[in-house]
Order: sequence, then structure tokens, then C-alpha cells
Amino acid sequence: MATFYILYSATLDRYYVGHTAGPLEERLRRHMSGHRGWTGKAKDWRVVHREEFADKGSAYAREREVKSWKSRSRVEVLVSGARQRIPPEAGGSLVRIQSPRQNGGRPTWGGLCVCGTYIPKPTL
Repeated sequence: MATFYILYSATLDRYYVGHTAGPLEERLRRHMSGHRGWTGKAKDWRVVHREEFADKGSAYAREREVKSWKSRSRVEVLVSGARQRIPPEAGGSLVRIQSPRQNGGRPTWGGLCVCGTYIPKPTL
């Protein structure tokens, strides 16, 4: 069993994407242990998203997929949990979605979703 995870630090206002084959709690403890790595810059990391996989290779593949997005907004949509999986045979594809962005104090809409993912319009 392996886990793909996303951490968030309010101090840094940053997300960290990773995977582990061990217990996630132990991995989080190591992130916050005061080491000299990137996550050592803050002590307030918390798990905001996790996905379980049968093997480490699959969890690592998911980590690479999310990192390839290079998009904080896409990570935030994933973290929000406002998604449903739609299998490709049921019509899942790359589509334009609506996601809130601030524009002079009022929300505007726009964005893309990944193949097979549906993100419903939020109620405001």
C-alpha cells in the first residue's frame, strides 16, 4: 500500500505534493522534524488530500501527474474535493469548467479540468 498526498502550510501559503510507501503520519512527522529540506521551512504542515494506491509506483505516477500541472488552482480544486470521476466510456474528456476567481470583488468563471473529471459549479 502507498499513499499520494498533498500538504499545506499556512505560514508559507504553499502546497507540497508527495508520496510514501510507509505510514503517512510518520512521513508528516519527518517533514516537520526541522530538517534542511524544503518542507523544513515551516512547522505547520497538514495533510489536505490523500489517495491510496496498491503500490508505490502508482502513487509516484500520481505525484508526477499532479506536479506536471504546475498549477496551484488545479491543486486547490483537487484539494477541495469538489469532483466526481466520470469514466471515459461515459464521456469523460478534457472540458472547460467553471471555477471561481476574484475580479474586482465579484466572481468570474473559467478553467480546465482533466480527462474524466467533472467539477460542478459551486453555489454562491
